[in-house]
Amino acid sequence: MNCDKAEPLTLSGHGLEPTIHDAVPQKCHMKDITAWQLIMDTRAKPGHDKSESFIMPNLTLYHASPSRSSIVLWMLEEIGQPYDIKLVRLSEGDNLKPDYLAINPMGKVPTLKHGDTAITEAAAICTYLADEFPGKKLNIPVGTPRRGEYLKWLFFGPSVIEPAMTDRAFPRKENPRAATLGWRDFDTVLDIVSKALAKGPYLMGEQFTAADVVIGSGLRYGMMFKLIPERKEFQDYVARLTTRPAAQRAEAKDKELGAKAA
Repeated sequence: MNCDKAEPLTLSGHGLEPTIHDAVPQKCHMKDITAWQLIMDTRAKPGHDKSESFIMPNLTLYHASPSRSSIVLWMLEEIGQPYDIKLVRLSEGDNLKPDYLAINPMGKVPTLKHGDTAITEAAAICTYLADEFPGKKLNIPVGTPRRGEYLKWLFFGPSVIEPAMTDRAFPRKENPRAATLGWRDFDTVLDIVSKALAKGPYLMGEQFTAADVVIGSGLRYGMMFKLIPERKEFQDYVARLTTRPAAQRAEAKDKELGAKAA
């Protein structure tokens, strides 16, 4: 920012502590300047090196409320970084307009922009965010053998649970040969998930990860809409997840955004 005069600015909201200050040029105080575009002085935050400063990440979620993009809304709350939301009103066809199709040709939500990079597909976005912001320990790091199982669960939701659930909800006239599908029958898929949840509070044992955001969201909404049976292990798992402050913040925001979009 090449501006002339600077004055103190207090930033609040956007997941930032209200005591953080920086000298921001006065004529740069425009509506389109967002918190993550400002160079922040971290000296106001306890535990930080007083010589350090940082630029907050430029994250924008294209979101329809509620929808699959609610998964990413929760994930964004978990990583604790400031972000912006652009509502996509599916009822008005916002997702099929040229400006949106330019960043997501599928015309689906979610889409996340991080700077100039656009990422689509909820599981891919959650994987990206967990790796990009490792401080919250929502991933299993590269080079750790357990990462293989972690990645399996991240993509088990959209590539196995969801298609098996869709097959059960919308039966085909003729069942395809099992070898032609990349997933098993509905009951077998759920048994696999039940067995995984028996070994710990989360899919990766004691560690809560982005995989729980993806799988937990699918189980929660599946049971909510009676597409997945309310097995006790699923109910207990989802109950644990919904007590997380980030999940509660995301749900509250989703309700507020849904009311605005109505």
